[in-house]
Amino acid sequence: MATMASSGGDFAPSAAPSPRPFGAPGQYDESGVDLSLIRANMRVTPTERARRAEHGRRAALRVREIGRAGRAKPA
Repeated sequence: MATMASSGGDFAPSAAPSPRPFGAPGQYDESGVDLSLIRANMRVTPTERARRAEHGRRAALRVREIGRAGRAKPA
């Protein structure tokens, strides 16, 4: 919905539209959550979801280690 701006006669949106980089139009809930990603995640077993989460955790820890090692090197 648009509302009348207080300083002029032009219309301004009441809320900025949220970016939607994934999925097809209509696959978002009212909060802007991409439901296609939730559906895709629910298609795999809990064990597979845990495996993917562990893989992501290990990758993040590795990135942190690389960053720390890079900062520890003398210039």
